[in-house]
Amino acid sequence: DPATAIERFRMARALPAAKPELRRYTSQKIIDLLLGPLGDRGRAMVELRMLIDQYPASREAEAARAALRSLKAES
Repeated sequence: DPATAIERFRMARALPAAKPELRRYTSQKIIDLLLGPLGDRGRAMVELRMLIDQYPASREAEAARAALRSLKAES
């Protein structure tokens, strides 16, 4: 169930002991669910922006920038 999965990924991301790698991974999974089965592009764009802001120098942020540009171009 995508809705349950997204909530569990959010819970894992919010764990105080979660390392940055886990936070980036769970953010990517949340974005995948939002763009895929949940079909919530608006919320996906918010998650992409948060990922970019939190980890600006990461490869995940670079991919998030590209995805955000693509989503904005489609709008």
